[in-house]
Amino acid sequence: HENDNEKMIEILNEALKKIKTKRQNLGLKHLLAAYKEKVGKIEEAIELYKEVAENGNKLYIVQEAKEKLENINRI
Repeated sequence: HENDNEKMIEILNEALKKIKTKRQNLGLKHLLAAYKEKVGKIEEAIELYKEVAENGNKLYIVQEAKEKLENINRI
């Protein structure tokens, strides 16, 4: 389903309901933000990236999320 952005958003939202660990949750939110960005849901993507950046501690996706936020804000 990787080429179907809307379907991936749906799958990730369902997965988020089932995930219990913070690390997995943030990983899925990071992915979800990327798909929402692809379909033009920029505000939703920004909120997800912010959450990942603020709560991810030392996870590699924190830096990636911060970079995405900077790039979105430049547009």
